[in-house]
Amino acid sequence: RKDGDFARNLNTKLQETDKMTWFDQESISTGVDFEKEIYKGIESSDNFLFVISPDSIESEYCEREVEYAESLNKRLITILCRKTDPLTMPEALRVINWIDFENNKFDAIFHELIQAIDLDRGHSHQHTIMQQRAMEWNENQRIEDFLLNKTAYINSQKWLDDALKTNKKPIPTDLQKDYIGDSQNAIALAE
Repeated sequence: RKDGDFARNLNTKLQETDKMTWFDQESISTGVDFEKEIYKGIESSDNFLFVISPDSIESEYCEREVEYAESLNKRLITILCRKTDPLTMPEALRVINWIDFENNKFDAIFHELIQAIDLDRGHSHQHTIMQQRAMEWNENQRIEDFLLNKTAYINSQKWLDDALKTNKKPIPTDLQKDYIGDSQNAIALAE
């Protein structure tokens, strides 16, 4: 919250470049479980942007959000807003190249952020779709009604094979692999 002005400015600039954003300070209605809404926002997003500052690193809420995004194998994009000791950061944030907004002019470095967001967009978007479908299947006791049909399975298997063969990021989750595998088995049994 202490970096709210920076984050709002960043969100506005992203929207001005036609990027669809989910921003916790503007996308949560009053009177709802904000943490549950944040998790839904993370689930539906292709990228997880994290603004690094001493305050965000110290926040227990932010730490849980990073852990949740990491558990879904979301692509993490880190933005350095204010100098922060790397030793205080979760490893998931420490090992990623940061986009340094602290030591560069905003407009000069913003293009790097856009490049990071646009990197292999199709793969990232498919990762999000597959994760949402797999989670829905899992939440419904993995019943067959939620599995992929033959055409969707073929496309999903191509996506998975390509991701694994070329080590694309974000990497597929175990749940996605189970979902595609169980879909294949159900299709084979039905034939």
